[in-house]
Amino acid sequence: MLTLQINPERLGTGPSPAWRWNGTSYVTSDGSRVTPFAHQMVEQAAATDGTRTAIIVRERVPRRPGATPAPVSVTPGELDVIIAQARRWPVDHLLIETAPHRPVRITAGGVRSTPLFLAHSDGVLYGSWDLADLKRFAGDINPKEATRLLIYRPRYSTDTAFTGIRRLTERATAVVGGDLVIRYPDPVLHAQPRDLVEGADVLAAFTAGIDTALDARPIDPDSTLCHLTGGLDSGSIATRAARRWPGRINTRR
Repeated sequence: MLTLQINPERLGTGPSPAWRWNGTSYVTSDGSRVTPFAHQMVEQAAATDGTRTAIIVRERVPRRPGATPAPVSVTPGELDVIIAQARRWPVDHLLIETAPHRPVRITAGGVRSTPLFLAHSDGVLYGSWDLADLKRFAGDINPKEATRLLIYRPRYSTDTAFTGIRRLTERATAVVGGDLVIRYPDPVLHAQPRDLVEGADVLAAFTAGIDTALDARPIDPDSTLCHLTGGLDSGSIATRAARRWPGRINTRR
């Protein structure tokens, strides 16, 4: 949902406040920038206590007022509350935390529907949702990831097909100071499947799950496109959307 270029060592060393909104990006006087993807389903917000700054880029949700992009000044306690609330956002989001002479932290939400690729060079962090934007940082082919792709056993991890480029996965945090370190989240506990009760309507439960995901976003059926990959996942979502809004959902394959 964004592109970025941040130099942690130079944040807050310029003559102007660390971050400001110029209409399309959050920028600093030293050349750091965070540019959210311009889309009606994406919004951004920022807050600062005069030292720390939190930048939030996220999916919109229905029935909530839109966020104001320009950074707002708050107390340290209020900023702690804003950061805690940002981590609980129910759909896709990224939280960027900066402070002068401190490592930058980028945390991905638990409902990841967009990628963020990262590269680190000469103390500067670069990031984009589009892997091609970071092609100048691509090193050799990553043999482990290439093998996984060739045998069709991909693993959702920080690895990409190229050395020098990393991926931020859901609930993970990238910490950038002298180097780029991506911390995986704690494992999620899994339970054993339960036996179905007699007469259980599995299809209804599956449909309700899809409806929950659709209702979490302010979808306009007339401007929504379903990308069909030929798999069961995209086909199920598109079929349910088409049943909810007959004749209004376009599809692409």
